[in-house]
Amino acid sequence: MHRLFAYSITTVFLLFTGSMLSPKETLPTGTMIAPATSMPETQLSTSVPPTQSSEVLPNLQPGWLSQLEIIKPKNWARLQLLKTYPAEMPMNRSVVTFTPDGKTMVMGSSTSAKLYFFDLESGNLLRLLVINGVNNANSPFRTIEVLSDGTLMANSDRPYSVYHIDSTGDVLYTWDVIEFAVSADEKILAIDTNEGTSLVNIANNTPIALFKDSNGLGSSFSPDNSKIAVDAVTEDFANVDIWEIKSQSKIKSLPDKYRSSYSPNGKFLAMEDGVDGSLKVFSPDGAVQITSILDAHSDYVISPDGSILAYQTANGSSVARDTSSWEHFETTLRGDLYSFSPDGRMLITRTDDGGILIWGVLKANG
Repeated sequence: MHRLFAYSITTVFLLFTGSMLSPKETLPTGTMIAPATSMPETQLSTSVPPTQSSEVLPNLQPGWLSQLEIIKPKNWARLQLLKTYPAEMPMNRSVVTFTPDGKTMVMGSSTSAKLYFFDLESGNLLRLLVINGVNNANSPFRTIEVLSDGTLMANSDRPYSVYHIDSTGDVLYTWDVIEFAVSADEKILAIDTNEGTSLVNIANNTPIALFKDSNGLGSSFSPDNSKIAVDAVTEDFANVDIWEIKSQSKIKSLPDKYRSSYSPNGKFLAMEDGVDGSLKVFSPDGAVQITSILDAHSDYVISPDGSILAYQTANGSSVARDTSSWEHFETTLRGDLYSFSPDGRMLITRTDDGGILIWGVLKANG
């Protein structure tokens, strides 16, 4: 769905008046990891049946993950539905991500601080992780990011909090803030504070830098960690502020823009335009506008190699832009574009009722 430009007044008020950064280094232990076999059959099956679909799912054989091509503009039209996870299980408020190796899908509960780990190849539930020590155990996570060391970053509402969680489910640190972003090398965390956007060392929660008066409702690191784009949002305006991290200096402020994201290859910075609803693509420093995508009508996703910027049009068509030429390619994908897998070989879409659809391109001999 197209992201609304006007953030709620309540959210903005909380951004400027909420609690200061508050690490919690000693928290209750005892996080429960329940194997799939211990869960009631009526609650969640260990083998997830496919949801109803007009597409004919391929007969995937063991090892099918290795038979997937990296999704590129040249094979975008060959995307096919590989697996489905029904709406009865994830429901529409759950969030989904992949582990860095692309073999496991992590799904958040829609009602509580729980994480489900699914083996993508078999579709089986590997484990259920119940996170203890969060500020509200009945609040689902809004964003989940699995780091390469097995720890996780997650945030939730009521109250707004960001958590660093270890691989066993214990909360390492808690910050009383709304949004977070992780640098490409996974060493730095960006969070919003009362004073501005703060950069923190993930490993030990020590402050690195503070970009004052650039309070953000989101941010994005450049892949070389030299710059950060901050969605500086208030009740009256939304700007994208671009900062040079080393000098802690603002190098550009782009008015009426929000939801910025650097491409993983570092070649461009994309963002939504609050005036005409288009996608604007700039050079990494924001100095030059590369293109304006007027037919965009949804949130956008960028492939891990930066070769694709994908979105949906007003009529629901899924469009891929070849970022080397900005030529567009349409295909019929059911559901709203959601995210790529870290290796770029799978694409998730979500249906209106919360179903999860996994798409990919099988090799010709797959």
